[in-house]
Amino acid sequence: MSLGFDENIIKITAGVVCLGIGYLGLRHKILNFSGVLSGIIIGLGILLILPVVWFIPFMALFFIGGLTAKYKYHEKEIMGVAEQKEGRSGKNVLANCGVAFLCVVLYAVHPNPVFLAGYLCAIATATSDTSAAEIGQLSSKKPILITTLKPVKTGTDGAISLLGESAALIVAMFVSAIPMIFGIENGFDYFIIGTVAGFLGCHVDSIIGATLQLKGIVDNHGTNLIATLSGAVIGMVLWAFILI
Repeated sequence: MSLGFDENIIKITAGVVCLGIGYLGLRHKILNFSGVLSGIIIGLGILLILPVVWFIPFMALFFIGGLTAKYKYHEKEIMGVAEQKEGRSGKNVLANCGVAFLCVVLYAVHPNPVFLAGYLCAIATATSDTSAAEIGQLSSKKPILITTLKPVKTGTDGAISLLGESAALIVAMFVSAIPMIFGIENGFDYFIIGTVAGFLGCHVDSIIGATLQLKGIVDNHGTNLIATLSGAVIGMVLWAFILI
């Protein structure tokens, strides 16, 4: 899709914006230095390989992730569930964006839209999961563990709530709607597939959290990586069934 301007000029502008957002992320302690560096490398890589429109879901992840992390931060800090004050690290960025970037690289090697679907679904999963966790922790009702459906303490790995579920679905829909909003071919299919895969991937995160993470087999980064991988795979399988 053409936005009516020279694509290279738009990409350069987007690259400058990416650097600026990295600076703001560091200044407001949304990311630490390693997180900013990792995010900038991945963001610029996406800009080099894909049309600039596909950069928007990646930026949405950082904006939504940062806003939800800082939303009612003091209240979450009192509950003992707030994120570390120095911001998310490079490991966190790679756990949430590594699979998406792998899909971008695969698209560069073999430009099949199935990899764009994988990229979008991995981003939708990460954004949906982040929103569910950050917003769900503010629920007035006690969350339940996804594997047992029994009430657990707020902040427990694998805990879900109605508020968090609502946030997860809304955010998955928002991110997945971006290709459709900007007129990408098969945009509606991306929207449906991204919403389904992103929402399911978010729940894979909860299941892994309630099982492997609670037992100490994987840490939070491992859980995020597995979830985004599952979201990407679900999305690519759905794309294959629907459009190939």
